[in-house]
Amino acid sequence: MHLVQRFWPRVKKTETCWLWIGTCNMRRYGVLQLHGRMKREMERCEIKAHRLSWELHHGPIPSNMQVLHKCDVRNCVNPDHLFLGTQRENIHDMDTKGRRGVAFGTDLPQAKLTNAIVLEMRRLHREEGIGASALARQFSVAQGTAWKAITPGWSWTHVE
Repeated sequence: MHLVQRFWPRVKKTETCWLWIGTCNMRRYGVLQLHGRMKREMERCEIKAHRLSWELHHGPIPSNMQVLHKCDVRNCVNPDHLFLGTQRENIHDMDTKGRRGVAFGTDLPQAKLTNAIVLEMRRLHREEGIGASALARQFSVAQGTAWKAITPGWSWTHVE
């Protein structure tokens, strides 16, 4: 059976979202299993339902693009709720909407530093030229931890 014929029976249209009521993966995205020749040709065993919806309504997805949700409903396949973006834009979208679910900074149980200490380390490095080794000794952390804290874009990027 063709993908389109298998797609529509698994879609429940509501006033806003079109909800995928078929199989979902562990991250709660709708998926459609591929079978036979198509599976061999596509070299994967499933396609995400929202990506298939995009392709059915808008055409092929460029290889460097993701299909993102405006509505933040993972099993929504309404093409009006979908838009294309890069991986970086996808991560930014998740972060701005508080959906990434990844702990960072002092929320990490193994964190050795606080935001205030990171700011102080950066100030000492910038204003007094103190290097990572000396900062590591002063704040009782590993040299790598100090280096990551003072190096722009490496870690503690949420602290300014």
